[in-house]
Amino acid sequence: MHELQSKVKSAAPGARWSGSGADAYADTNDRQARTLGKQAELDQRLGSEVDRSAWVVVAGRRDLDAVRQWVTDAAPVLSEPQPDPMATGACKAVLDQQVIFGTDVDEFRAASYGAATDTGPGQIRGVAIVTQAIGRFPSTESARSAFDRLAPAIEECNQLQVKNYEYDVHNIDGSTLSLHSNVADIVDRVDGATLVHVSVVGLPHSGRIAKDVAQRIGDRIP
Repeated sequence: MHELQSKVKSAAPGARWSGSGADAYADTNDRQARTLGKQAELDQRLGSEVDRSAWVVVAGRRDLDAVRQWVTDAAPVLSEPQPDPMATGACKAVLDQQVIFGTDVDEFRAASYGAATDTGPGQIRGVAIVTQAIGRFPSTESARSAFDRLAPAIEECNQLQVKNYEYDVHNIDGSTLSLHSNVADIVDRVDGATLVHVSVVGLPHSGRIAKDVAQRIGDRIP
C-alpha cells in the first residue's frame, strides 16, 4: 500500500502542465494518495494484530510459559482466595477458590493470565485465560481433607445440571482431579500439605495445558 501511495504521488502534474485541468487532477491524485496511505496504515495495524493473535495461539500450544511471559505485567498475584459469584451450592467447588481451599489454608497465592485469541475471519475474537492457585495447609491431613471434599461436591453439582458447571470428572491417581467441559479444563492436585488448582479457558489442548501447569507447580514444591 505504501508503494502504491508513492507511485500515485509521483503521478502528480509537473511544472509543464498547469491550468484548471491540472489543478483538478492534482486534487484528485492527492486525495487518492492520502486514501492509500490510510489504507496502508490500517493494513499494517491489522497485520500486526493478526500476527500477535496467531502468536498467542501457537505459543499456547507449544509452551504456556510464553503466554505467561507475554501478559505477566497484567497479572497481579493475589494472596486471598477469590469467590465465584456466578456459582451456587455444590457448584462452588468447581471454581470458587474460597470453597476449594476452605478456611484451613495457611498461605495462598493465585494469578490469572489472559490474552485475546484469533478465532478466524469474520468471527468474534476469543479470550484465553489461565488461572493458577496454590494453598499451603498446616498439615498433609488438612490438605487431603480439602481435596477429598471436591469430587463429591462436583458430582453433586453435575446432578443439578447447571449450565456451564457440568464437568466430566476423572480421579487420575488418587491425588489429582481432572475436570473437562466445553467451557474449561480444570486440574486440582494435592501434594503433601499443598493443594494446587489450575483452570484453562480458550486455548487449544487446554486439558493438557492444565495438567502440565499443575505438574510444574507440583515439581517446584519443596
